[in-house]
Amino acid sequence: MGMHLGMPRNSTRPYWELAARIEQGVDELHALREKGELASHLMIDQSMEDTVAEVLDTGSCTILNNLESRIERMAETEIEGDVRMTPDEFT
Repeated sequence: MGMHLGMPRNSTRPYWELAARIEQGVDELHALREKGELASHLMIDQSMEDTVAEVLDTGSCTILNNLESRIERMAETEIEGDVRMTPDEFT
């Protein structure tokens, strides 16, 4: 996200740290949520807990959807830019 989208590392770091913790193996997320232990177990703030809950409820989240839309717009812009270029622009 930082390299391709120009997002500062301090804003993306919590998400990749959370993903790494979950990939390393976390107890059942639904059970942790029901017990009210999701935030403390994952070491996340309320905002991140809301994001995890949204993923648990829907299979996706607003943040991911917004990133995907942004990436799609960037890809379309790059493709349009490539199409508009003439061979002379490469020399």
